[in-house]
Amino acid sequence: MLAYAEAGWYIAPVDASKNPGSLLGPGWQHQTSRDEAVIRGWFGKFRKRVKGIALHMGPSGAVAFDADHTDRLTGVLACELNGRYEGPVQSTRDNDDTRRHFLFELPGGFMCGSSTAGFEGQGWGEIRGGNAVIIVEPTPHEKEHGHYQWLRTGPVCMVPDDVLVRLRPPGNSGTVSDEGVDDFCADYARGDRTDILDRVLGQYREAVDKGGSRHCNAFIAICKIARDAVDGRYPAEHGFDRLGEMFEEHTSDRYRSGEWEEMLRDGVGRVLVAAAEREKESADDPWAKAVPDEPAQPTGLEVFAPDVSPAVREAAERMLEYKAAQRLVSRYEASQRTNATMTVSQALDAVLSGQATVTPTVARLAGGGRSGLFYPGLVNGVYGDASVGKSVIQAEVEARTLADGGIVVHWEFDNNPVTVIVARLLHAGATREHIEGRFHVLYSTLDRDALTDDVQRAVRLVTLDALNPAVTSLGGDPYHPGGIDNAVREFFAPFTLHGACGLFVDHVGHESKDRQAGSIRKAQAVQGALYECQFEAPLKPGLIGRTRLILRKDNQGALGDQVGKTVATAVMTSEAEKGAPAGPVRTVFEAPDPFVSEEKEDEKWTEAERIEWAVRKMDEAGVPTGLSQRATHAWMNGEGVKIPLRRGLKNDAIDARNHRAEKEAAVPIPEEGPTGPPPLRVSGAIPSDTR
Repeated sequence: MLAYAEAGWYIAPVDASKNPGSLLGPGWQHQTSRDEAVIRGWFGKFRKRVKGIALHMGPSGAVAFDADHTDRLTGVLACELNGRYEGPVQSTRDNDDTRRHFLFELPGGFMCGSSTAGFEGQGWGEIRGGNAVIIVEPTPHEKEHGHYQWLRTGPVCMVPDDVLVRLRPPGNSGTVSDEGVDDFCADYARGDRTDILDRVLGQYREAVDKGGSRHCNAFIAICKIARDAVDGRYPAEHGFDRLGEMFEEHTSDRYRSGEWEEMLRDGVGRVLVAAAEREKESADDPWAKAVPDEPAQPTGLEVFAPDVSPAVREAAERMLEYKAAQRLVSRYEASQRTNATMTVSQALDAVLSGQATVTPTVARLAGGGRSGLFYPGLVNGVYGDASVGKSVIQAEVEARTLADGGIVVHWEFDNNPVTVIVARLLHAGATREHIEGRFHVLYSTLDRDALTDDVQRAVRLVTLDALNPAVTSLGGDPYHPGGIDNAVREFFAPFTLHGACGLFVDHVGHESKDRQAGSIRKAQAVQGALYECQFEAPLKPGLIGRTRLILRKDNQGALGDQVGKTVATAVMTSEAEKGAPAGPVRTVFEAPDPFVSEEKEDEKWTEAERIEWAVRKMDEAGVPTGLSQRATHAWMNGEGVKIPLRRGLKNDAIDARNHRAEKEAAVPIPEEGPTGPPPLRVSGAIPSDTR
């Protein structure tokens, strides 16, 4: 990595995803560097998560031509890349010599984008300029026959004049404002070829179901819909709404606030630029370029060359030594276990006498009922969407344990600074006396080993935030049993074998909103209870947040037939003033009302009742009125307000609230006060059918 920096390249470390922001995070493009101290700092910070190197084109004063098919190059590019080019060349496939990276240096002060509109031909590949990157050797390639290998090194050539004049400046693909999207939908609202729209949506769903990028494939579909709308095939807004519903189904913990609106603005802008170029009757077909190339589907395979290098052999030998060391550690752990053990005869007596039942005693519920949510001496877990309250719940369990005189260990892999972690504890009611000396934040196994044996044996609670980065920090795969088992062994076992309660935080995956990412493998690690955290009302300063804890696994069986049902609701009351910074939060775990059914029969929910329910949820969440449907959806996405109804019914609820607000503003309010929206005639549970 330092060799590239010394050669003048701005670089970024990447994890296995090869995304330039995978380690540096949002704003990565402002953090790339060629400074040795900064680069060494990355290795200290990210440790084993660094899996590769990305070269940042713009700051380096360069542009890369990522050729997927050099045999399809025509015109100027064919002459330059297949003929005169004498600069560095990197191969990306070991069985296809047409897939290569070519690099050029740009004149001082010149910056180009990634548009290929100035060059002849299609399907040959992409241009990487501005804030684009290329991944370089020695980064491993995730596809079969894929590799990154320099075929030729040396000085980077200055870009030829006949190529330079065809490069487009950054941002040439166009973008519009939210109002521009609304105007586009109003201008292109004709056509009834919904069969064409169905094909576009089917292509999107098929690509994502096969493991393709949700973001990339949604953007491609947006461009196709916008292009079809300009051609009068079907209304743009209808197409965007249907795609938006499908996009929401595939959102996960990686979902960025405003991501959908950003793609709409860029996609509509791209098509409008292409439409303007089409009117000029240019030689190339700009309409074909209005839609980006289809992204390649990941294969998930990795192939090692048969001629293994000495370095790889040494790594394999170290791995075998590590496995042997693990067996020694397992035997040592068994000898050090302080949890009560018994013979088969003793266990038989305990089971027959009814004394062997294990009950959850950690995080007790308010008002009696079951004793608690989590099992001591075992690994438990919670998972859910971002901003659903998982960290508040975790801090509450930690604060309660500290208040009872226990020692708490907190593993942090979600990049939260210790100030944020301690602030959450204080907000949950912990005091300085509770925290000092009895609360330990760990970032690596070295931190764990620094704890004395007496402290490790005395720990009552060990928490981990979050499971995926914890697994990858050890060089493991969070979707493979070996990676999960290794994380449990390193982060939980040293404490749970002495009776501590283990509690990890995890996130939902693409495939289902009631499942973790890699749920089957991760659920196997849960020896206690596993809960899904489902949003009901947002926690904000001065408001009361509510999150349901739905039991998804009970390995010990003490919770009876509650799997799939709400075991408790975390009621989080903010004691800060409205609009003020975050402050103290009082959290209780309430048992569900036994006299209120959690679900209502699907056929008994009318559309009117669903709309009433959505109106009430929007009122409780403080959703503003007077906004357009699109602006209201954007506000709810930004504030984490989730209402599980199809988009059409949510739009009806938005219109109903706006209509109500207009009437209230126009009619004087009687002295006894407004009556408000009519109450629902059913219980307050979320409708089980969201169609």
